[in-house]
Amino acid sequence: IQINENKVSGSAYKLTSSRAYHHGTMLINSDLSTLSGMLTVHQPNLQSKGVSSVKSPVKNVPGIAIGDFIRGVKEEFRKENIDRQEHYQEFEITDGEAESNDHVHEQVIKLRDEDWIFGQTPSYTNEVHISEGKLRYECHRGKLVNWSFTSFKAKPDSSAAVIQAIVSGLTDQLFIPTRIGKRAKFLVENGQASESVMQRVMEQLIDAI
Repeated sequence: IQINENKVSGSAYKLTSSRAYHHGTMLINSDLSTLSGMLTVHQPNLQSKGVSSVKSPVKNVPGIAIGDFIRGVKEEFRKENIDRQEHYQEFEITDGEAESNDHVHEQVIKLRDEDWIFGQTPSYTNEVHISEGKLRYECHRGKLVNWSFTSFKAKPDSSAAVIQAIVSGLTDQLFIPTRIGKRAKFLVENGQASESVMQRVMEQLIDAI
């Protein structure tokens, strides 16, 4: 949805044999500078098999409050389905119901799970440079499936060994900051890396990927 060539909304759809899902967004009172920063990818070597996004200028919908917009969408949806009124029901899920209703709570837990959040990520490869060397890795559905590390130094130091220890332990696991952090903690607790070296490596690695 656009207003004078500026995008104000994005949507996602899913159709099954018995259900149709529609997820939509609307820019009403958003911090557009923050939004721009979040959508800008500083990964020149990233190659994804997903569908490339089409960049568009964006703006907030002018002159409307969020509550008025919600009421307007619900009313228009009701009008569109006027012929099926006998099947039309409106539900509003509160935070309390999300905790007390077993079915809703189950879905909330699922949607918060890292495997669900990252598990549908298109396959991609990336190559990042950190001070110790070059890390090239490949992920499928968010999980690390292949990697290689090349040190920039003739005699790799302990930092290079720590990087390889972290990455090697994440094969077939989600390659995301939380999992990397857990792996790093495991290595330190088991005496396979010092805290000082690990902290330096983690700062570079997390920033790079």
